[in-house]
Parts: sequence; C-alpha cells; structure tokens
Amino acid sequence: MKLSGKKVVVLFVLLFTALAVNAQANKVMYVPADAALVISMDLNQGLKSKISQDLIALANNSLYGTASDEQGEDLDAKLEEEFGLVMKDLGNIVFFTTRLSPDMDDMEFGLSLQLVKKKASTIMNSLKKKHDLAAAKYKNVSYLKSPEDGDDMFAFTNKNYICLANSEAMLKKMIDVMKGAKSVLKNKEMNRLVAEFGKATIFAVGLVSKEMVAEAEKPFNALTGFGMGIGLSKSLKIGLKINMTNAKDAELAKSRIESAIGMIVSLIAGDSKELNALRPLIETPIKYSLKKASVDMKADYSRDTINKLIKAIPLIMASFEPKDEPVPGDEDSPDMPPMEDDEYVPDDSFPMEDDDYDSLEDMEAEEVD
Repeated sequence: MKLSGKKVVVLFVLLFTALAVNAQANKVMYVPADAALVISMDLNQGLKSKISQDLIALANNSLYGTASDEQGEDLDAKLEEEFGLVMKDLGNIVFFTTRLSPDMDDMEFGLSLQLVKKKASTIMNSLKKKHDLAAAKYKNVSYLKSPEDGDDMFAFTNKNYICLANSEAMLKKMIDVMKGAKSVLKNKEMNRLVAEFGKATIFAVGLVSKEMVAEAEKPFNALTGFGMGIGLSKSLKIGLKINMTNAKDAELAKSRIESAIGMIVSLIAGDSKELNALRPLIETPIKYSLKKASVDMKADYSRDTINKLIKAIPLIMASFEPKDEPVPGDEDSPDMPPMEDDEYVPDDSFPMEDDDYDSLEDMEAEEVD
C-alpha cells in the first residue's frame, strides 16, 4: 500500500490523538464514573518547567528575601513524616469526590499518587507503621485499612501508583475501576471537560447539582459544570470554562466574570502608580468567548510578564496594609481639642425633662400611689 502525504498526516493526527487521550486516561485511571469533582496536579511536569522554577525562586525572594525554597522544604518534611516521601518522588496526583459538599469533614474522597522514584511497597510499609493499618482483601486485591478507632485511611498499590481514600467504600470503588468498572471518562460531560483540560499541569473539572447552586445569585444558580486548567511550560497558561443551562445565563455570567476580574485588579492596584502601570500586563492577555451555553476565558502570560508581576508582590502586599488614620475623639485629633484637667463636659445626649425622677425612691413612691 502506497502512503500519500495526506494519509501520513491523517495517521500522525490519529496517533497523536490516541496518545493524548491515553495520557489523560492515565491521569484519571482510578476515578469512578460518578465523580463530581476531579483535581489533578502533575508535580513531575510542574517542578521541571522553567517558569515554575522562576515562580518559586522569585516568589521566595520577594516574600522571604531568599531564592531558596524554604516553604517547599517544609512541605517535603511534612510529606516525609506522613508518607515517607518528598515532592520529587511524586508524578501525577489526583484528588476526587463523588459528592460536592460545603462541609469538608462530611466529604468522602479518593486520592491517587503516581511515584516516579520510590517503590510503592516502601511507602505502603511506612503508612502501615505510621497509621497502624491492618491488611485486608477485596476482589483479590490486597489493601490496608485503619482500625475502627484510628484515622480514616485506606490504601492499596498498583504498579507505581498508591491509591488512598478516607472511607473503605470509596477505596473499593477505586479497585472496581481498576478491575474494569466504568471510569469518569464514561461520563460524557466529565469526559468533555477532561479532554479539554487534561493536558494542563494542574486542572480541576466538576459537575454541579441544582441543590448546590439553589441559593446562588442569578445567573450562577444556572451553573451545571466547570473546568479550569493551569499550564506551566515556557509561559503560564490559564483556562476557565463554565457551563450554564442556557445561552442567556452564559452571556450574563460572562459579563459578571469580566466585571469581577476588573474589580479585583482595581482593588489590588488602588491608587499606586506603579501597580496601575502593570494593569495592562494582567488584563490584556485575558480573552473571553461564548459558545452556546458555555463561557470560556483564556490567558497566556510570558515569562517576562510573570517576572515583572512577581517583583511587584511587595507593592501588592503593602497596598492591603491598613493605613494609620486619626480616630475621632482621639486627643491628638484636631476635631477634639484636649480638655483642661478640671474641665467638665456635660452629657446632654439625653436631656432631663422637668418631670424626671430625682431618685429611684421617688419613682417607686409614684407607682405605689
């Protein structure tokens, strides 16, 4: 069979698409079909990217006066204490829940950790000792479970993944997916959102029930789903999508979002000439679009722009510091001159009437009469 240039292009596109879909599928490979929220963070990709290294160094230098990542070191110490690993040991991290709830304590969730350096068995042994976990089995898959009076922690491993949950039922759902049950990609709405944002270094996608937005102001009481992505490579890319019940609500939501972002930027800039000069760097890259009942927002910030914005962090923080203003009634205030030592100022806020009582006894005597 002779391959034409057109066929080669078609085959290349199909191969690229298959690889891209497979990569996204790997990120959510343990997430069940009824997931209402999925958050994914590719630490391996994020930590290696040039712009994230710039962000960490510049932010630390602006906030703490040093380019060393002290906050990252603190996080590594906590991870090592809790799980026996550090951030560089991790690849992709996925958090999900099947029911959105304002009360986090009442929320069941699952978590998958991809390991790029340490063996999963080493981490499992660390977890077992740290949390006094016991061994159990489900569908021929060994897992660890917490004692009845212990922390709510359940875990199993598969190849280079560790899967955790805060309930046994949620962990079993993850095992079901591994054994062939429908994953989140079989949910059409979530699949579309994952397909759009799944390549991002960090992404979050979710479906919103009517009950969740019942008390929200119009048009956000018509919200049905959302997606958000942050890409860290040669530039900082941000994407946002919100799905509404109809095009009219989407148009109104777009207007509200534009106004809110403008208001936030104005609040941050305040009356500072330096910060107001940076406003175009923030606002110009933001592009909005409407497609049927969806609102899309995208922005792409260059490395140079990010450097300028991070260097302005001290100015931004200073803009939120309270300013010293004279307090009414203060002895140093020009509105109230200081009193002489023996000067008396009567309180005439409640002037006495002629028939006011001189004493409690007079009032009681009149009541008896």
